[in-house]
Amino acid sequence: MRLLPLILLFSFKFLFAVDFEIQWRHPQPQSDLPWDKLKTLGISKIILPVFNTDEKSGGLFFSNTHANVLRPLFEERLKRAAENNLQLWAWMITRNMFFLKKKDFCDAALFSGEVQPIPKLDLASDQALKMLEMIFTELAKTKVPGILLQDDLVYRMREGFSPSALKKFSDYFGARIIPEKFPDLPGVIQQNWQRFKQNLILDALQRIIQASRAANSAVKIALNIYYESPLWSEKSEKWYAQNFKELVQQEIDFFYLMTYHRQMQQELKIPEWKVQELFREVVDRAYETAAERLVVKMQMRDFDTKERIPAQELLPYLLLLPQGVKKVVFISVEEDDLDELYQLKKLYLKATVKD
Repeated sequence: MRLLPLILLFSFKFLFAVDFEIQWRHPQPQSDLPWDKLKTLGISKIILPVFNTDEKSGGLFFSNTHANVLRPLFEERLKRAAENNLQLWAWMITRNMFFLKKKDFCDAALFSGEVQPIPKLDLASDQALKMLEMIFTELAKTKVPGILLQDDLVYRMREGFSPSALKKFSDYFGARIIPEKFPDLPGVIQQNWQRFKQNLILDALQRIIQASRAANSAVKIALNIYYESPLWSEKSEKWYAQNFKELVQQEIDFFYLMTYHRQMQQELKIPEWKVQELFREVVDRAYETAAERLVVKMQMRDFDTKERIPAQELLPYLLLLPQGVKKVVFISVEEDDLDELYQLKKLYLKATVKD
């Protein structure tokens, strides 16, 4: 199907004006992006992954001195985006650097009553944090206009028990934690441990922001947010060591809210009408806190079956967005999805344009 120039539709009056962004599924190492199609669609931003997290063959797709360079692909893409007058952002990991071979930088987690190392970055390690700063410095030096931080800047409930974290906690709070006995520790110690992990996240975030902007003062920083965070702060702190209201106080330009309707339905086992109610409630609550910094994320493909989600299924969720939300990003997009995205944009325009 041939894509028609959407410039022809710009003369109408919109009830709601929403920018469409896309988050590409793969780094595209073997082929170029379909620049002409993307321009025709009127996409305001493309977010491209700059990492491969495979433990054996993973690495980064931009020049850096601290991790395996798979190919300086992102620099090439930035040039092509500029040639086509399109905005290209980097989608970048923080803790899930599974390909790093530095055991001293690894976190530890509690599994079946035993502490075991895990291939995630230890945010209590000063050396690991310095390396993280330098990697983001090198990414920002590419003159990328924006960086979206992956949803891995979190501590799960069983994580964070690295030797450096345990020592820092003990030095600060004067209490020693034995991970194997953590469930039986006094409540105040468990609360302090939770606060400690949240502070590690905030500190790492500040270091990333400062390092990136020191190298490129114009770079925008965005953060992925789980859909639970705006609604259930206690659960968010426990599950992710994040508090949405605290994060909004940081110098972050945009918050990308992961409201994936099929994922929400599968996790919560609720009918679609309840998913739509929850979607609206989550977005409303997030907008109350983040205002114009909020970007709503929607899935273009089913995460399990990988099937493309039809435009008619996505449209009701677009129409549920409050008027203040101006940006939507569709994730897991591939070139074959662009025609369906065009259909969705037509349906959305038809539903929101005044005669």
